[in-house]
Amino acid sequence: MKLQVFLCLLATSAILHAQELKKVTKSNNHFGEIYFVLKTNRNIKHGQYLKYSESMNLHDKSVEAYGSYDNNKRTGAWIFCDVVDESNPLISIGEYKDDKKVGQWVYFYRLISENENIINLSGSNKHTKVILPSKENNEFIITLDTSGIKTAVVGDYLDNKKTGIWNYYYRNGSLACKYDFSANLLIYENGLKSFDQLGGIEWFRPIFHKSSFEERIINQPFIAQNSNVVFELATFHDSIDLKKIISTGSESFVKTMENILNKMSLDWINYDPRLEQNKIFIQINYIVNGNIGTVTIDSIKPLLNN
Repeated sequence: MKLQVFLCLLATSAILHAQELKKVTKSNNHFGEIYFVLKTNRNIKHGQYLKYSESMNLHDKSVEAYGSYDNNKRTGAWIFCDVVDESNPLISIGEYKDDKKVGQWVYFYRLISENENIINLSGSNKHTKVILPSKENNEFIITLDTSGIKTAVVGDYLDNKKTGIWNYYYRNGSLACKYDFSANLLIYENGLKSFDQLGGIEWFRPIFHKSSFEERIINQPFIAQNSNVVFELATFHDSIDLKKIISTGSESFVKTMENILNKMSLDWINYDPRLEQNKIFIQINYIVNGNIGTVTIDSIKPLLNN
């Protein structure tokens, strides 16, 4: 895969028709957005857009999403990065037209570090660098280092729907399978036995915990008892259907978990064609220790539909 092509596209996608714009900055704790709106209508995003989180040292921004809007519609190339990982590596890159995914998209595995408990406070090993627009220069400068990143999935979209043959890779670079979304058929398979061989389940946990943090449910005092819930989650490409199977403890906890699962990104589905239109059982635990509550996912069990 020649990632340089996408990066060139990214550099040119931000060039839009010149209009009078106003910069908007929004910030909420460690998360924020910076973008431009039309001076004639400040409800319309137009131009470059950055969604970010603050790094641990609070002096650097980690990219969550970066791209451009054209009259409130995503356009051109966009990149999405992992803000849970302090190194802020690339998650996916692709193109939008009229706010819909089009053309080739590439998804990447999570990076594996030797010790994931070590936090880099200096930011020197980050894969992204952000220079924000100033009064004198209304352009973002995003530097992206792709070294060490492994391709997981490559395929095409047409009007936000997967189309044609998608290729799925093992972390060692060998082809795992091919799926034809136009025919809804697995056309090649190379030793797939379990759902932890590709990146889907691997991505579920960090996406879930990021969503949990944003919802502020971890360490919330109103959930004061040990609790557990099992959901059946039916996936439908870009949406899910959630059903509670069993729960114990706090009903507030159960409702909060349901809210998080309904709101969280579904990018994890893209990493394994067997997750498309499938049912998944998810067991979530909440353990209280004094005034601190900890949420853990005890199990994720995909069950292929017959």
